[in-house]
Order: sequence, then structure tokens, then C-alpha cells
Amino acid sequence: MGFSVALALREWEKIERFLTLLADSPAVYAEWKRLVVQHSVFGSKVHDTMLVATMNVHGIRRILTFNTEDFARYDIEAIQPRSMQS
Repeated sequence: MGFSVALALREWEKIERFLTLLADSPAVYAEWKRLVVQHSVFGSKVHDTMLVATMNVHGIRRILTFNTEDFARYDIEAIQPRSMQS
């Protein structure tokens, strides 16, 4: 988004007040591996798959992202931030 490191850190800290950090676990790894194989994921897209695996294990169905198309293959709802503007 073009922020300086200092500005990005301040914004990040504001956002963190509202977030719950989800634990990584062997179950997340197993789900990630299953999704990678099922969807033939490779390259940099494996990182998105790790997010989806974590979501699946923790029962989360929606993700807010600028790259909704990167999540189209998964059984989750990817929401574009622009769609939330009033």
C-alpha cells in the first residue's frame, strides 16, 4: 500500500488490537498438505493455502483480501475490502 515501515507498524499495531492469533499445529500442517495435493498448488500460492488450512482447522469461513481470485479454488468466502465501503 506504499506505507513507510514506521507507518505500517503503527497501522499493524492498531489492527492487532482486534485480532485473535490462531495457533499453528500438526492439524494445520495436515490440512495444508491435503489442500496442496487436492488443488495441485505450487509456487508462491502455497502460502495462501496455509492461510486456508489454518482457517479450516479453526472453523473460519471468510477472509478479507485484496486478492480474492487467489482463494477462488477453496471452499471459503474471500471478501474484497472495497466491497465493504459504504
